[in-house]
Amino acid sequence: MSAEEDAALVRLVKERSTAKSRAKDLERDLRRAGEALFRIGASLRKIQMIGSYTDTPPYVLTELEKAPEICGLDTIRSMVTELRDLEKTLADLDSRARSAGVD
Repeated sequence: MSAEEDAALVRLVKERSTAKSRAKDLERDLRRAGEALFRIGASLRKIQMIGSYTDTPPYVLTELEKAPEICGLDTIRSMVTELRDLEKTLADLDSRARSAGVD
C-alpha cells in the first residue's frame, strides 16, 4: 500500500469516527430536548388557572425557563436535518471502509 493510500485510509477512518461521534451527540441532545418538550407538552395539554400546580401557568413558565436552548423548533429542525445527512454520510463511509477492508 502506498503512502497516499495509507493517508486516504487514515482520513476515512477519522472522518467516519468523527461522523459517528457527532451523530451520538445529536441523538443525545435531541432526546434531552424531547424529554423537556414532553414535560412542557403534558402541562400545556392540561393547563388551567386553578387546579393542580403542574397544570397552572406558573409551573409551565418554570418548565419553559428550565428547558434547554436546543428546544427551539428551528434548532431541532436543524439538528434532525444534520442527523439525517450524517446517516447518509455514514452509510457512504461504511461502504467505503468495507471496500478498503476496514471494519
